[in-house]
Amino acid sequence: MADPKVGTGKKPRGSGRRLYTDENPKDTVSIKFATPADARRTVAKVKKVPKTFARKIQILTVGEQRAKVMGKTQVANIFKKGKDAIPRKRKLVKGLMKARRDVKTALDKKNAKSERNARNRVQKYKVLLGERSGKKTR
Repeated sequence: MADPKVGTGKKPRGSGRRLYTDENPKDTVSIKFATPADARRTVAKVKKVPKTFARKIQILTVGEQRAKVMGKTQVANIFKKGKDAIPRKRKLVKGLMKARRDVKTALDKKNAKSERNARNRVQKYKVLLGERSGKKTR
């Protein structure tokens, strides 16, 4: 009997593959929660990892639950705050679209101050979405 496709979580009887091994260790994000400093480093790393929102939340939830079980409430709270700090992309895109509409209405009304504020909000959302770097270039 041939082995099932890698990553399905299934294993035939007598297979050489192990059920609970990591089939792609390069893709793994390690979680450290021994100290609050370790937890902060892990949260910062998870925020930078190019994974989906759901996967980031899942990683931080694992850290939070493990810390809770071990009685490390301070570390668990760091993971919980980290989960709350990861913005949903959908929410950011909505904010960007609203800021762009505000720029248009400010241009129609010829209001320079509100136009400037709206353009700054557009830039902020572009940086958060990764469309631009936060550095100003001229």
